[in-house]
Amino acid sequence: MKNGTWRKSRTLHMKVALTIPHTEKIEKFMFAKKVIRQKENGEFQPIHRAGLLNLADYEIVEQYNAEARGLCNYYNLACDYHTPDYFCYLMEYSCLKTIANKHNTSIRKIIRQYKDGKTWSVPYETKAGTKRVRPIKIDDCKRGEASDIIYQRKKFSWKTTIRQRLNARVCELCGCKEADL
Repeated sequence: MKNGTWRKSRTLHMKVALTIPHTEKIEKFMFAKKVIRQKENGEFQPIHRAGLLNLADYEIVEQYNAEARGLCNYYNLACDYHTPDYFCYLMEYSCLKTIANKHNTSIRKIIRQYKDGKTWSVPYETKAGTKRVRPIKIDDCKRGEASDIIYQRKKFSWKTTIRQRLNARVCELCGCKEADL
């Protein structure tokens, strides 16, 4: 250091690095899915998604998780992978607002209703018993706990639940009838 001047060091000198395009891709994705709106001061505010109000609570959480997991897994190799934390926060609170709007209550009451330790999760029934689905965090993707396999389900009537769809004995991936699920 000469004469009190600092020099910036290049950490990726002559190397290619993948970075996350927040404005170009992630913000556009969130606006397209109507997860957020922008306030007059430029801040983002999570909003509820009216298109998901007819789903069961755990299906709403699964939809948000699938979208968040898809983006997190896509940019898993980025050198600034820690930055989607804010994206996951906005997705979680948009999910909470959607569930709260569905039940005509507040986010605080939904969190209290679905409290599970330090976080919240929505219970659902399976053959093996009650399981819980919680909103995905960026750390889940880093540790590999979040699977990158996302199935595209066929569209069913809004009145059907996962239990009714399983009892229909039709594979949602291939359409095979009497499939052994």
